[in-house]
Amino acid sequence: MTYLYHSRSLLFRFSHRARFIKASELIAASPGQVILDYGCADGRLLQSLIPSGAKLLGFDPSPDMQRQLKA
Repeated sequence: MTYLYHSRSLLFRFSHRARFIKASELIAASPGQVILDYGCADGRLLQSLIPSGAKLLGFDPSPDMQRQLKA
């Protein structure tokens, strides 16, 4: 599966990155919070939340994505 940040299109990559930035702002995670990203794909959103100090958990129900993450 190819995600927008792997796209050759600059517009697609820009919009995908902008959505993660906005989502991180809206979540406003703080130390001690627990954040679950259900459908996390490769964990890009969770990676953007690491500096918050929150406990981060990710799960993706897609068997294909689970295989990719284990690899």
